[in-house]
Amino acid sequence: MRELNYLLNEVKSGLYVVTCGDSLDSIAKKFNTTKRLISLDNFLDGEVSEGDVLYIKIYNQVHTVKPNETLEVIEKLYCVSKEEILNVNKTSFIYPYMQLVIK
Repeated sequence: MRELNYLLNEVKSGLYVVTCGDSLDSIAKKFNTTKRLISLDNFLDGEVSEGDVLYIKIYNQVHTVKPNETLEVIEKLYCVSKEEILNVNKTSFIYPYMQLVIK
């Protein structure tokens, strides 16, 4: 099992086996994504347990929305359309301190 864990956990985008001490927050940081997207992609409604297998998508950047920051500002900052930002993050709006992945 340890060899399988090692192989799966080295994948940049794909399957990840949850190990002892993992949380959605730590996994999101490890793979440069957000807890929210991991939960949505894996149909989770709570935390994960050791041995769970998750599908992880890897993104280039995670951006935390600042107070009064608009999609237009973020769009110009990363040269990515606001439609793409909304689609990738599976949302129709943003709010302060929301974490967004940027493709």
